[in-house]
Amino acid sequence: SAAGIELFVMDNHRDPQAAIQNARRMVAENVDVAIAFQRHVDVSPVIADIFGTAGIPLIAVHIPHPGAIYFGVDNYKSGYAAGAALAEFAQTHWEGHVDLVVLLDIPEGGIVLQSRMTGALRSMEATLGPLPRERVLRVGGGGERALARSAMATILATHPDARHILVSACSDDGALGAMDEVLAANRSRDAAIVRMEGSAEALAMVAKADSPFIASVAFYPEQYGPALVDLVLRLEAFEQVQRPLVIGTRTHFAIKMRHGFQIVVEHVRRKILEHFQRTLHAALATEIRGEDLDPDIRVGMPGG
Repeated sequence: SAAGIELFVMDNHRDPQAAIQNARRMVAENVDVAIAFQRHVDVSPVIADIFGTAGIPLIAVHIPHPGAIYFGVDNYKSGYAAGAALAEFAQTHWEGHVDLVVLLDIPEGGIVLQSRMTGALRSMEATLGPLPRERVLRVGGGGERALARSAMATILATHPDARHILVSACSDDGALGAMDEVLAANRSRDAAIVRMEGSAEALAMVAKADSPFIASVAFYPEQYGPALVDLVLRLEAFEQVQRPLVIGTRTHFAIKMRHGFQIVVEHVRRKILEHFQRTLHAALATEIRGEDLDPDIRVGMPGG
């Protein structure tokens, strides 16, 4: 409300059909801009078509939607940074020996989201050399804590002698699920886990000396809100901006274990991104001045 925006928020409950229904409800509400944060790539063309047919600009967070503005990280580079941290850990603590590599993926997210795990594996192999395929386990469950824990339980049970296990998860929930099982099985010394996103719980675990979490690729999600508000306002002010406008991001791998990574916006459109860079790097939330606002803007956010 401080930005003069009326916000409608709908929860998809991670259900692709609910995401479609929520998109239709957004159109019925006659929103000016829609923001979709849903992970099912199979329905992204359907959702994009619903908003496109209605003439409503769509911003897609993390999962690209046809014709929409993509807002999110460079998934491959984020995964590559995670893999670099794991490879460095293996070299430093295990003399480069690796019994298993576990990649907790999100299959429903499609190839773009899955490129996080592709990048992680490529990065590990760039440092450690080619890994035998039988030692690389790429499984689903990387998006939900309970599913990730179940997958990790099966892996640990079937590999009781593995003592050097590198784990990369597609999300914080996946990494936390893996951690839950590693701790429950009393095998924290056998595993090294790198998480992505940046939840408070995951960051706290990275800081603990006895935690299997050894590093973090932070997306700074707490800064998404101000940046998305700014994008909505600028879309309204610059409707002539050519779309889709792809907002690319990248990670800087300039740290050692138990330190964060920084997401920065690469060069796209100067008028929009100069302000984005200030927003994403601000220590405090960006203050939006009243003269920049349109009090009639209605934004729909079907998420989950």
